[in-house]
Amino acid sequence: MKLHDPEGLHARNSARIFAAAGKLNAQIRLSTGEKTARADHILELMALAAGAGDLIEIRADGEEAEAAVNAIAQILQA
Repeated sequence: MKLHDPEGLHARNSARIFAAAGKLNAQIRLSTGEKTARADHILELMALAAGAGDLIEIRADGEEAEAAVNAIAQILQA
């Protein structure tokens, strides 16, 4: 999916992703280019340094994998 926030993946939406990941029974990873981050590690999310318009892949495994992908996509589209 394409990152729409003009400020990119910044601290505020990284914190929202981190919080959502903590509530779901799934292992969630976000990737952009050669970088990958676990959604339950806020510093990894911020280290992605994704900017506006970058493509981000969301992958999840576990009982709530589909819900996890949908929740993270919703945060990134806001």
